[in-house]
Order: sequence, then structure tokens, then C-alpha cells
Amino acid sequence: MRTSTFVLVTEPDPIDIYLVASDTVVPSGTPIHLEIKGWPDSLPIGQIQWRPPALFDTQQRIEQSVSLSESVTIAAIVTDLKGCNSTALMELEIEKVKIYTPNVLKPSVAEEAYFTIFSENSLDRIKYLRVFSRNGSMIFEQSNFPVNNPADGWDGKWQGSLVPPGVYSWTAMIEFADGHIEQQQGSITVIR
Repeated sequence: MRTSTFVLVTEPDPIDIYLVASDTVVPSGTPIHLEIKGWPDSLPIGQIQWRPPALFDTQQRIEQSVSLSESVTIAAIVTDLKGCNSTALMELEIEKVKIYTPNVLKPSVAEEAYFTIFSENSLDRIKYLRVFSRNGSMIFEQSNFPVNNPADGWDGKWQGSLVPPGVYSWTAMIEFADGHIEQQQGSITVIR
């Protein structure tokens, strides 16, 4: 004789996790603390995966710290011992560094007598600043100096004499606090 038994299998309650960050918009290279929240303490965790994996030295942690040089979407995937998982996503943005370069140099006015690069604290240093004459000859070069220091910049002179009024091109290689390097270029107008 054959008997049958009725068994009701219910779906487990869904587990919803979310991410908490110390900040979601930061200057490049600033550490961001991340933490997975919402996982019940009574439910054992089988596996934790953080994405993109290249940003995380260790995967199996509820809390992480990352330093970024570009904006990214972070994902955390938590799996319980029965294979059920939950995923949380978070956008982390890197502030654009505001870089200011004067467009006029007036050697006769103290506040406008030098040309250099100005920025917030997320720039580490200027690897080089070069200024070129109208025919393309390099007339100024300074290497490895801090931003925001006009006296380290160009004073409108070439070989000890003031250059004629006009437009001069420049190029600079700048290093950010997180170590990445960018090239900038533009022009400066010398007036008297």
C-alpha cells in the first residue's frame, strides 16, 4: 500500500542587506569605510564577496576600507549557509579636483607677478611646469615643487629680462595625493 504525506515547504524570509559608507563623495585617495548592514545576527554567513574584487585585499569581511582614484559602483554579496544570497550596491564618487591657473601675468603688480598652479589639498606637487615662447622655445622650467606657492612659479622673465607682452603656452605634470599623475596645459597672457 502506498501512502503519501503532504509537506508544506515555505520560502525563507528574504534577507535584505545594505551598505553604509563613511562618505560617498570624497577627494581622490581619501579612505572610505564600508560596512554591510541588515544581515540578522542569528543567521550564519557562509560567504561574503565584494566587487570589484581588485579593490579589496580580503573578501570575507563585513567591514572594508578602500581608497579610490576614480568613481565606482561597489557591490557586496552575502550568502548564507543554505546558499541564499542578498546583494547591496553603492555608488562612490571622487570629487573633481578644482585646479586654477591664472590666465594673466602682470609683472608690475605683486599679486599678479607670478604664474603657477593653485588647487585644493588633493594635489601633492607639481612634477614640472614649463612655459614656452610664441615660437615654441622653452623659456621657463621648474620641477618638483608644491602647489599654491607663487614664488616657485614663472615670474615673466627669460634669461633675467621680462618677456615682451603676449600669449605664452604652458604645460605641467601634476601629482595627486593618491599618486596618480595628470598633464595640464594652457596659455598665459603677459601684460604690462
